[in-house]
Amino acid sequence: MSQPHRQCAAVIIQNEKGDILFLEQQNGVYGIPGGIVEPHETPPMAAIREAFEEASIEVELEYIIGTYLLKSGGWPDIFATVYNARIINGEPKAGDANEVKSILWR
Repeated sequence: MSQPHRQCAAVIIQNEKGDILFLEQQNGVYGIPGGIVEPHETPPMAAIREAFEEASIEVELEYIIGTYLLKSGGWPDIFATVYNARIINGEPKAGDANEVKSILWR
């Protein structure tokens, strides 16, 4: 019997120049704010929480960009929902020091 998919949620945020917000993780990998949906959460709730935890910003979700099934890569399969979001409060900065090393726009 196969393992159920882990559910994740993430946000893509653009600034006024059209650059996308990226996080440099402690392991040197770059990505967008996001993470695992906790048992008590919906994917939208998780996306908003992860943006706050990782980038110290409050966001409003605007629409779903897509849903993706990520297979393999050395971890359980992940079903990811990615949202377009806009910042409604705060200035992006590295949040959780155990996860995020730096913030950059590209």
